[in-house]
Amino acid sequence: MRAYEILQHYKHTQDDTEHIFLALLQQSGGAVPQIMQSLQAPVPEMVQKLTDVLESMPRASNNPYGSTATAQVFITPRLKRIMDIAYEEAMRMKDEYISTEHILLAVASERNTPSANILREANVSKERIAEAITAIRNGQRVTEPNAESKYRVLEKYGRDLTRAAKKASSTRSSVARRKSCERSRFYRGVPRTTPCSSARPAWARRPSSKGWPRRSHSTTCPIRWRANA
Repeated sequence: MRAYEILQHYKHTQDDTEHIFLALLQQSGGAVPQIMQSLQAPVPEMVQKLTDVLESMPRASNNPYGSTATAQVFITPRLKRIMDIAYEEAMRMKDEYISTEHILLAVASERNTPSANILREANVSKERIAEAITAIRNGQRVTEPNAESKYRVLEKYGRDLTRAAKKASSTRSSVARRKSCERSRFYRGVPRTTPCSSARPAWARRPSSKGWPRRSHSTTCPIRWRANA
């Protein structure tokens, strides 16, 4: 739809690769802007060069409809070839739909065309585009329309959920260790503030028939027990 709006703006009668390429660069939230950003390509300069190319194309001189939409729009054989290559790229990548990154790969496969020259001047080759697509997709495939708009969202929320899961796991481990130590101290009959190593044996706390045993005050000899008088 955006490519058709560009065609109407310049009053062209043939839809060519440059209309599609400019629409892809201006697609908000699409895969192509993400790819260009990852490759650090000068998108504003590329848009300006494409605009200059479109300005130089012949326009419809006798339009009986005035300033309204062009009566008939034709697709150039070159654009038809681009779409065929995009279909082949989708099949090679095992995708179920032709997406914008497939079209970008097809445009980059051209030689000595305005769009291909603009990509070459921006140091954007087909190989670099393929590497950027692999990084952005992160193993995903195009299995539904507009799938490219979900790449960045899935990456962001997937990263956030992973971080939250790690934090929750760490918190649970810390709580489990604390509760385990508290249970150990409780069963040994020692207050929580008392080290576990200072616990008295359970048999020493049992009253005998002669009364409660008492520990000797001597710290240099073994524990001795005496019956109360």
